[in-house]
Amino acid sequence: MLEADIRRRFDGLLTDGIYSLAWRYCARLCRTREDAEDLLQDSLLQAMRRLDSLRDDESFRSWLLSIVHRRFLDRCRRLDSRRRTLEGMQEAWHRDSHSASENHLWSVLHSLPDQNREIICLFYMEGLSTDEISLVTGLSGSAVRLRLMRGRRVLRERLKSEGFSHFAMKGRPAEAAGGKSHEC
Repeated sequence: MLEADIRRRFDGLLTDGIYSLAWRYCARLCRTREDAEDLLQDSLLQAMRRLDSLRDDESFRSWLLSIVHRRFLDRCRRLDSRRRTLEGMQEAWHRDSHSASENHLWSVLHSLPDQNREIICLFYMEGLSTDEISLVTGLSGSAVRLRLMRGRRVLRERLKSEGFSHFAMKGRPAEAAGGKSHEC
């Protein structure tokens, strides 16, 4: 495929919504805005270079997020800091000036183990299916469902013990809020 054809195909697939989703995911993974920008740029470049390996254009969203995920893990390995998984999320959350109960939810969510927090964020906050999360993270579908179940249980128990029983974990928060999306 010619470079111009690859660029046209890539531009057609990278909608504003998918770009925004990839940006939010990078921002959640990284500690600083600059790191998130670098990760996004690196991931988009990698996606364009490997576009010929995308077999189905319908799976572009999860394919791109899996590239972001792998590029982030590569960076962590190079920097030998495996605990950087989603620490930049708190800063982004507080910048948006959410209500006290939402800030408390963030605090409890941030206390979850990284592996559970990432799955919960992708499922509830970004609306990805367990199959899409599996593609993004490289985990099996059953591992994603197990981490989601465990994360829900821990989150529910912690919220309940602190008197916040009004947070429902059955549906997705975006649905419960009338379509309003929440950032993780």
